[in-house]
Amino acid sequence: TFDDMVLENEQVTVRIASGTGRIVSMLDKVSGTEMVGQEEGAGFTYIETETHSSSAWNIGRYMKELPVDRCLRLERQMGGPLRKSVKATWKIADSKIEATYSLDKYQNAVRIDVRADWHGIGSDMIPVLDYRIPLAYEPVDYQYDIPAGVIRRGSIHNDVPGLKYGLARRAEKPGAILISDSKYGYRGEDGKLALTLINSSTSPDPYPERGIHQIVLWFGASGEDARAAEQMATSCNHALFYQPSNSHHGTLPMEGSLFQAAAEHAVISAVLPGAEGKVLIRAYETAGEKETVSLTFGTGVAEAKAVNLFGREQDAEVKVSGNSVTFSVEPYSLAEVEV
Repeated sequence: TFDDMVLENEQVTVRIASGTGRIVSMLDKVSGTEMVGQEEGAGFTYIETETHSSSAWNIGRYMKELPVDRCLRLERQMGGPLRKSVKATWKIADSKIEATYSLDKYQNAVRIDVRADWHGIGSDMIPVLDYRIPLAYEPVDYQYDIPAGVIRRGSIHNDVPGLKYGLARRAEKPGAILISDSKYGYRGEDGKLALTLINSSTSPDPYPERGIHQIVLWFGASGEDARAAEQMATSCNHALFYQPSNSHHGTLPMEGSLFQAAAEHAVISAVLPGAEGKVLIRAYETAGEKETVSLTFGTGVAEAKAVNLFGREQDAEVKVSGNSVTFSVEPYSLAEVEV
């Protein structure tokens, strides 16, 4: 028997069709809601676009769309208590696409490591590849992260920019979120959420995309709160890293942190080293409400002040108490403190 393959943890259940290798179900177990609609499921789409309206900067008029469902191989890679993974391989036109689906313990998104051996060449049409999620619900709108905030748009028959993610929002329940490490042309329309991965345009370079493409995507569930979605996308793209070392004695505790931030809507967007032991911390507000941000450091704080992006002191109140610093962020605004 060749049953569908299932990846499951405490947060989500992901079902991968044995025949096509596509995700036919993404169930958010916390809310009990399904993300994927339509039988063909979520996966890659091979698109032929019009040459005349295409370029390196423009996605041309869609002429034909084919789901990538000719799955040459489907195999389970890993099935331990911390990570489960499945690898699928497809053939489309002259190209081969591999994707490794992996789900870690406690993670609320499946990671998709894509390796595309792409041989699409534009001529009388332009080959384009996207990743597409047919939604199991009618979204309220589509949310994309932009510098220092988010933008929400209705259904648009066009790619629009997102720095890290696109979210098909639904009222009072989690919606489908698509996160990328390197792609930014999202398209939310007609009950679908998609991301353009490869555009084999002929202008200005006649063969711009031939070769191996390594892309990382995450498909999961996120609430409509802009701060939560930003933190989820950031944690996917910036995982914890480690530095191996030999055994040695030390005086620091076994765990600790430079600082911890407490805020309801504000997001810490940058931590920068300053001169003479100073640290610059930048934040922005996402909900249109003035908010107080509290920073608690792992050591005592000598002084702190508000500065602008050029490091010049600003007339804004910053309070210091022991190892804590508090400051305010105006609605939809940036704020920075030098500590």
